[in-house]
This record gives sequence, C-alpha cells and structure tokens, in this order.
Amino acid sequence: MQESDRVLKLIRWFRTLSPSDGSRPDIRCLILDLTRDNDAEVRARAAQALSAGPDNPEVQAKLFELLRDTDPVVRLTAAQALSAWAAGNPEVQAKLLELAGDTDPVVRLTAAQALSARTDNPEVQAKLLELTQDRIPDVRLTAAQALSARTGNPEVRAKLFELLRDTYRDVRQFAAKMLQNVALENPEVQAKLLALTGDTDPVVRLTAAQALSAWAAGNPEVQATLFELLRDTDPDVRQFAANVLQNVALENPEAKLLELAHGANPSLGPQDSDFTITFAPSLSTDQIHTALNALADYYRACGGLGLRIEFELGEVLLGAPIHVER
Repeated sequence: MQESDRVLKLIRWFRTLSPSDGSRPDIRCLILDLTRDNDAEVRARAAQALSAGPDNPEVQAKLFELLRDTDPVVRLTAAQALSAWAAGNPEVQAKLLELAGDTDPVVRLTAAQALSARTDNPEVQAKLLELTQDRIPDVRLTAAQALSARTGNPEVRAKLFELLRDTYRDVRQFAAKMLQNVALENPEVQAKLLALTGDTDPVVRLTAAQALSAWAAGNPEVQATLFELLRDTDPDVRQFAANVLQNVALENPEAKLLELAHGANPSLGPQDSDFTITFAPSLSTDQIHTALNALADYYRACGGLGLRIEFELGEVLLGAPIHVER
C-alpha cells in the first residue's frame, strides 16, 4: 500500500469515530499509537480524537508530549485539547504553567493558548502577564489575547499601555483595540490615551488615536486632540485624524467642530466668516485637502453660512478656494 493511500485510509477511519469511542481501551490504545505516526496529519487527527475521550493520565501525558511535536498543527491541536481540561484539572493547569516557562518559544505559545481558559486564576494571570514580555513577538501577542477578557484588572490595563509601544505591529494594534473597549467605560484610560497622542513615537500616537476614535463623536476633548493631530509630523497620523473628523462632521452635524478647530489652530479666523488656514510646509496638497474637507463637510451637513476657505502654503496658493453653500 502506498503511503498516501495509508494516510487517507487512516483519516477516513478517524472520521468514523464517535466521542464515546475514546472510552474504549482498545481504540484508545490504537489512537495513542498513532500519535507517533510519521505523518503529521495523522498525529493531529490522533490528538483531536484523544480530546474527545475521557481525561486520564495516559492521555494527558501523550498530549503534553505532542505540545513539542515538530508540526505546528499537531502542537496547536494538542493545546486545544488540553485547554478544554485546564479549567477543571489542577494537574493539567500546573503542567501548562510549567510549560509556559519552556525554553522553546513554540511550547510557550501553545501553553499560553491552553491557559486562556483559566485567566480567572491569579497564578495563570501572573504567568500570562509575564509572557507579554517574552522575546518572541507571537508569544507576547498570544499572551495578550489570552488576557483580553481581563481588561477590568488594573494590572492588565497597565500591561496593555506598555504593549502600545511594542516593537511588533500586531501586538500594538491588539493592545489599542482592547483599550478602545475599556476607554468607553473608563475615563482614566481615556485620559491615558489622550496623553499618548503626544508621544515621541508616531506609531504610539496613531494607535492611541485609533483607540480614542470611538469617542470622537460625543467628546469635545477627543475632537480637539484629533484637530491637533492634523498637524502631526507623521502622514499616517494626520490621515487618520482627518478621516475620523470627516466622519464626525457628516454623522453629527450638531458637533461644534469649527470652534474646536479654532482652538487647536490659532491661524483659523472667526467662525461663520471667510478665513485662511496656513499649514506647516511639511504637509502635502492632498493632506491639506483631506483636513479641510472635514471642516467643509461639517458646514455642508449643518447648512453652513456660505463659508469660503482658502488654504496656503507660505506664500504659495495650493488650489482653488473651497466654497460651502448654505
């Protein structure tokens, strides 16, 4: 029999198994033997089949062994099987905590995945917080994801603020997303995010603005901060702030955006009259258009007063005035 036919036959056999079959000693013995198969898919199927059977020491030991398998799918399947038992089995939990300190980063990552079922346990929380400082980015991200249900914990929130400065983009983005959910209910978190928009790192400023964006429609302080970010030195930060303000202007015509813009940029003239906005020479024509369109859309949305806006770059006029009809 060719190897491919043998593997296909075994996979078909796994599909015929029911959850109760794992309780039969003869079948369990066969499955345990297949966890040593040369084919990775067969080993993964065996790990999955073991998770459907009863939790016993022999099965536990085999799944712990599979956490070190050379194939990532096998390791993941074993971790998923163990996570289902970690909540009610102190021995499994203790082993996973031990593996979370393993020298192999893949073992640490899979242990963190399995421990996500027990973040209500202080010891598990402490270990996952430790793993958010791991030297491997994917381990840090996995630990942060495991802690995502615990953002009400001040220690977890403090760690998320640290992760906004992580060197790995996916970690920063995840931390910002989690803090956005917290900020909607926690003024302290909002204040911290507002402060981070003045950070020296443009990525930190951008992720802080992203986390604050959900508050923009009804929060003048957030809106004022976004207007300040229209003059940021980083193009991604400027573009994001302009996009958010434009959406606020269109969706919330009652928002006092122009007053906020005047406070953020003293070069703006009196409200409801013609005025000129002078931007820093570092801004491009497209960036200036985007920023001013946010104001134009606001006036168009709430009726306007025939406002005329000109934009200049030093002494050079960059384009025709924007006319906003009543």
